[in-house]
Amino acid sequence: MKTVRQFSAALLFVIAFTAIIIGIVLLNDVSGKTLQLSVDDLKGTGFVDYSTPAWLLIVSIGILGLIASIFTIAQTKKYFILILVEGLIVLIWIILLIITQEFRFLYLVFGLFALALLLLGNLLAKNQNAILHNHSHQSEHQLQNNGTHKKSHYHKHRKRGH
Repeated sequence: MKTVRQFSAALLFVIAFTAIIIGIVLLNDVSGKTLQLSVDDLKGTGFVDYSTPAWLLIVSIGILGLIASIFTIAQTKKYFILILVEGLIVLIWIILLIITQEFRFLYLVFGLFALALLLLGNLLAKNQNAILHNHSHQSEHQLQNNGTHKKSHYHKHRKRGH
């Protein structure tokens, strides 16, 4: 599972870094022309330019993605939840882009990244739950034995004091 966790952290970092860069570019050119976007694509969305979507991108995918990546590397408790949340946010973001914008190949790539995060987060969650279940099962077994532990044949017959 270490490899799955490391891959998840790397994927989170790439997505977050990309979101921050794109967000900064959009903040520097709120018309979107630098990224070959059109303000006309925003009609019906409630946005007049790309400044608000840029901030949403930076915060929801960029900063949250970096936090999720750091928590994943540090293996904090329930870090897989952040992976799942970030995967869901990226997937929703991509779906909204596909609905409101002209389709671009990068949408497909990042949509697949989002699905990968959801699958990896789910795999890590199942592994974590299995570990917790196994640990609680061992604790129950120890309680049932009341601390009695049978000694091995060697311990029963060893000579004392030699």
